[in-house]
Amino acid sequence: MALTSVSEDDGRRQAVSLRLMLTRNELATMADLVEEFIRLGENLRSEADIVAFHADIREVVVRMAQDPNRLIDPAAEGLGDAMEFLEDLPYRSVLLRTNIDRWIENAGERQVVIDGLSSKLRSYRRWLSSRDVWVPLYDNAPDSEWVTAMPVEFLP
Repeated sequence: MALTSVSEDDGRRQAVSLRLMLTRNELATMADLVEEFIRLGENLRSEADIVAFHADIREVVVRMAQDPNRLIDPAAEGLGDAMEFLEDLPYRSVLLRTNIDRWIENAGERQVVIDGLSSKLRSYRRWLSSRDVWVPLYDNAPDSEWVTAMPVEFLP
């Protein structure tokens, strides 16, 4: 009798992989928001910085919402709220769970979140630059409306 081990990467181990269909425009918007979040979040040193960080995030959302090519809710209070296409999912992303009290209390958690988002951002940029992962849903669809199926674990 031979024993075989199944690695965590082996597809036999996972019965279901949940994916979210995103347009190229949605992914580009999400990547830009995550990049801004990381840029602002890497410079937090004090409680005052964290309070200012949340105001800075709100300014980013308002600025990006003025771009008609971005799918952002201009009334959003934070990055998680800005990405309306994530709101109704049975998945609560790191950004949707982030609040000012948790960020003030736990610098280690902040760094873990920022590092995780940096890794996801690299994946977003790879997907955005690769034609192989995008599919048009209809004839003559503009590139911004081509779609891909992103595993939910890559959501911010």
